[in-house]
Amino acid sequence: MKSIEQSKQNCKILNLPVVMLAAAAVTGCGGSSNVDGLVVDTNVAMLNQSGANEQCDASSLNDVWSDNCNLSQSSAFAVSSYTRGIQRILWCQGYDGGTFTIDEFANGIFAADTDQAVRDFQEASALPVSGVVDSSTWDELRAQLQPIEISTNESGYDSYQISGCEDDGEQFYQRTVVGENSIEFFGWKMAATPGSPDMMSFSTAQL
Repeated sequence: MKSIEQSKQNCKILNLPVVMLAAAAVTGCGGSSNVDGLVVDTNVAMLNQSGANEQCDASSLNDVWSDNCNLSQSSAFAVSSYTRGIQRILWCQGYDGGTFTIDEFANGIFAADTDQAVRDFQEASALPVSGVVDSSTWDELRAQLQPIEISTNESGYDSYQISGCEDDGEQFYQRTVVGENSIEFFGWKMAATPGSPDMMSFSTAQL
């Protein structure tokens, strides 16, 4: 097993709690491990595709998407459930060349077709055209979600459809905890298939 210091250098992890460095020592760069009873995702602070040290949200753990990890055709997370979620939104917005069904297009692989779809989406949204799903692109993708049902339970999931695919029903879920005077937002999940109540990861995890 690598030492914590070796993991810090080899995985290029910056400013992480000791428990995350310990997980990296067990799993290597990227992945998760159970350390002292905690399941820790060490992907959260891997290098992004530009090579700069940058912490990012590897599991979409809060309400916003702007801190999700950057994705591109050449990024470490090009094959991931994050990519599948992005592809679903792009398909619903019409950025698929008219060639695929949503399930065929949303295969979780950030290939040339997805790169072009991201570029077209960025151009239409008046964003810098780079093919990289960065913070501003994540924000614009998040803006395409429409709430269907907001949980009234103390702890439950809100459901969201995608603009342009309203007939497909739920495609994303977000866990919320409703307190007496506040609402706390937790992680996002995707529908396993469009309209399904079954959930899957929305993260850097490979499919």
